[in-house]
Amino acid sequence: MKNYIGMPRNEIQELTETILADFFKGQNRQNIEQIDIAYLARFLKMSIAYARFAETDMNKLGYLSDGVQSLCVIENGRTVKKRYGKNTIVLDEYLLRPENEAKRRYTIGHEIGHYLLALYGYAPAEAAFSNSFDREREYSYEELRDMMKLNESQANEVGSFLLMPLFLIDRYVKEQFVNGFVPVYGRYMMYRDTKLKIHRIAEKLGVSFGALRIQLEKLNYLEQHDASEFIEGVAN
Repeated sequence: MKNYIGMPRNEIQELTETILADFFKGQNRQNIEQIDIAYLARFLKMSIAYARFAETDMNKLGYLSDGVQSLCVIENGRTVKKRYGKNTIVLDEYLLRPENEAKRRYTIGHEIGHYLLALYGYAPAEAAFSNSFDREREYSYEELRDMMKLNESQANEVGSFLLMPLFLIDRYVKEQFVNGFVPVYGRYMMYRDTKLKIHRIAEKLGVSFGALRIQLEKLNYLEQHDASEFIEGVAN
């Protein structure tokens, strides 16, 4: 099998920004409040389908078809192997629940990531699953290896930059924080008011708090303070 190297983060950011520039061509970016990730997938000539997954691993929520391999799904009460067209994103029907909107959007972004990485030669053009990691479950070495391998991490990276591009992050952070940066104490600690503001931004972007927190760090929007300041601030 061909050895694939990772796409550097700055290249991922440039690639996704170029794709979004083409996607929004002719539009005023000030009128854009959230990335319509499903429409972006169709813009990239991909399809989206929903099914009731019947894979052994219940954490599998999304699947990018290569047009060859089959997916186990439930249809008319029976488990069947179904083949989908190449570059079809198949999502578990579970993601259609309103409370799973952020997870659904992130899964679509992840599968677009697989598609783009393969398209530009940074990953093999093969069927790929998107998994929901369960911290309470004991995973085998093989499962962890598969989930953490480079192309999965890179697909997450691409999806994050598509859902949370710099121009939207910059706008919303400046709306919520006077100096345009998010104060963090130590490595992770934040005041409650800061967390509420991040939640507001996450809702506007249609992503989870955790995903946004990571993206803010990637884009250098976190203003680091000593952890002791947090303890002193709470005490006072």
